[in-house]
Formats: sequence, C-alpha cells, structure tokens
Amino acid sequence: MNASLNFRKYLFFLITILVFLDPLLFKIDLGPITITSLRVILIISIYYFLYELIFKPKWANYNEIRIYLLFFLIWFSYGGVAVLWSNDPNLAIRQLYYFSMFILFILLLVKVLSAQESYKWVYRIFWVIGVLMVGLSFIEMITNIHLPTSRLYNQDTAQYISTGFFYNENDHAYFLVLIAPFFLLNITRKKILLSIINAMIYAAIFIVIYINDSKAALISLFLQIVIMNLFILDYKKIYKVLLSSVALFGIIGVFFFTPVGEKVLTILNSLKFSNGSAFVRLNLYLNGLYALSDHWFFGVGPGNFITNIYENFNTGGIINPHNWWIEILTEYGVFIFGLYLLFFVSLIIQLFKIGKSKISESKVSIALFLSFIGFILASIGPSSLFYHWTMWLFYGVAIAIINNVRIKQKKTLNIKQK
Repeated sequence: MNASLNFRKYLFFLITILVFLDPLLFKIDLGPITITSLRVILIISIYYFLYELIFKPKWANYNEIRIYLLFFLIWFSYGGVAVLWSNDPNLAIRQLYYFSMFILFILLLVKVLSAQESYKWVYRIFWVIGVLMVGLSFIEMITNIHLPTSRLYNQDTAQYISTGFFYNENDHAYFLVLIAPFFLLNITRKKILLSIINAMIYAAIFIVIYINDSKAALISLFLQIVIMNLFILDYKKIYKVLLSSVALFGIIGVFFFTPVGEKVLTILNSLKFSNGSAFVRLNLYLNGLYALSDHWFFGVGPGNFITNIYENFNTGGIINPHNWWIEILTEYGVFIFGLYLLFFVSLIIQLFKIGKSKISESKVSIALFLSFIGFILASIGPSSLFYHWTMWLFYGVAIAIINNVRIKQKKTLNIKQK
C-alpha cells in the first residue's frame, strides 16, 4: 500500500514538473503532431486505464465526478462534429488531438490523486513551483537571460522582464496569478517566520507581474485579496470591510499614482484614436463575435479562430483571440460556452464549499478557489489558452480534490447508516 502511495506521489510530481519542462526536453515531430515526454506518459496511461477497466474494474472512482467527465465528452464530441464546417479541418483535428491529451491528463490526475493524503502533495508541489518560478523571474530580470521557450530568447535588445517557462510575459503573469493563493493563504499562518517568507514571495509575485506590465493579472491579484477577506478569513465584519478597503485603495493607488495609471490613459486613448494594443484586442473580440454570428452561433470550429479574421476589423495582423472566454465562445459556439460556464461555476462553488467545511482538504480547496477567481480576469492576458497545460493541470487537480471529498463523505454516510 505504501509502495503504491509513493508511486502515485512521485508520478504526480513528475507529470506536474513536466508541464513546465516538457518543451525543453526531447521532441519528435510527426507531421502536425509532436511527441514529447509528457505525451508519452499520457499515451501509456491509456493502456493503464484499459488494464484497470478489464482486470480491476475500479471505475467507480470516477462516479462522483461523472457529470464533469460527461461535459468533457460532450465538448470533445461537439468539436468532432464542428470539424465538418471548419475552414481548416487540419487545425481542428490538431486541436482535438491535444484535447484528447488534456482529457487523459485530467483522468490521470484524478487517478493519481485518489489517495486521501494527496491534498498535501498538491499544496507542497504548487508552493515549490511558485518559489522556483519567482526565482527564475528575478534571474531573467537581472541578467536578461531567458529560456529557449521564451520569445525573448537570444534577442539583441535588452528587455528586463520575465517569461518563466512560458512564451511571453502575459502567459507568465497569468500562471503567477494561479499560483499566488498558495502563498497568500500562508501569510495568515501562526508561525511568524513562515508568514514572513510567504509574504515576501507573494510580494515578489506582485513585483514580477507589475514589471511585466500585465494589467489583467495585477487586477486579478487584488480581486483574490478582496474575495479572501470577504468570504474566507474568519475576521469580524468590520475587519473584512477594512482589509477589503485597503485592497480597493491599493487598486486606486496603483492606477492613479504609478506608471500603470499612465498606461490606462494610453489604453483609453488608443481606443479613441484607433491604435494601440487595446484597440487591436477590442477588434479581435468584435471579430470573434462577428464570426460566431456568421456561423449561426455554432462556432467556427476547434482552433479555427485564426482562419476567421475579417477585413472590416483592424487587428493589426494579430490573429489569436487574446481572451479565453472569446476563444471558447467563438470556436465552440453558444451551446458549449454555456456548458463551460456551468462547469466553471460549479468548480468554484464546490471548492468554496469544501474550503468552508473545515476538513483536511479545506486549505488546498480554498487556494484553488482563489486561483479560479483570479483566472476569470487573468485569462484575458495570453494570446490563446487552449494549449496551456497549466490550465488543464488546475482543472484536473480541482476535480480530483472534489472527487476525493465526495467519496470520503459517501463512505462516512454509509458507515452512519449502518
């Protein structure tokens, strides 16, 4: 039993680390498909699932989350049908291939994290990854040396910003928002030294995002603080109002008394005078909505946002949606978008309930809850999110935690009834 537990723990560590290091390791190109170490593990997991299904039928482990798995099945099936009306079927099939990998990834995470102690693994490894990511960020900003995965790799012009293991600074800032709650919650710990360490790392995350000039990510951090103060911490109402007010004034201070305020004015002017990145983003959103209506609200097909750029929208040559919500709505249509919203809201509600129930999984559930709160705004930063393994990592971990808690509650209820 201990050997099995250790195997699952180390496997979780391995696949989580590979989410970040995979692009730096070996690659085998097979036409439009690329084989990497992480994908090899996922492909092997297919045989693992088949073996369990035939010889050790334990699929009851998935019964408590079958509604989520059904959603992914419907989403994938709809994408398969949408290939028929996609401008570029090859792009659609390529995205469905990756989608199958992401679904396998989630199934594997649920299986690997089925142990009741898995919540400890999740919190610890996310904390360690956050520390490493912050450390790498400062090395980049100080030395102007970047990883091969970065758009800044080997550039002649010095740009003292950080991209971490990602392609650009917006992708990096988006992930830092997801990982930030794992430090934010530890600031309230009783041990002063640990509180100070976590506060310093959280402050470092804020500095990195600020220097990267990711406005959506910056606002997301403040939103997480406000939500935590209002609904999570066990303070009296007057303290909650006070702390939330401090966060609110912090936002106002950032926008009116720092260079960020000047950036906001630049954005507003760019919208007014039809130039700048904000104007381009607005046109990308409008283009997406127009493409959606042009396809009878069924969606343009998986991965086909880039093939539906209309001349009457000035996107400055940029073809990626730069907004996850627009991306999924435009490519998969109103039906799947509606189901996705239900799925997303359900995750948030379930994590919040677990967090407030004062059980062993509460802390990691609250951290994940705040991560998804930050995700709402931070997800409009990256150019495209579908192919980001980190998003599916957080989905898989959240679903696994919910699954474990429901199974434990069901066992407790059965014991009481006996």
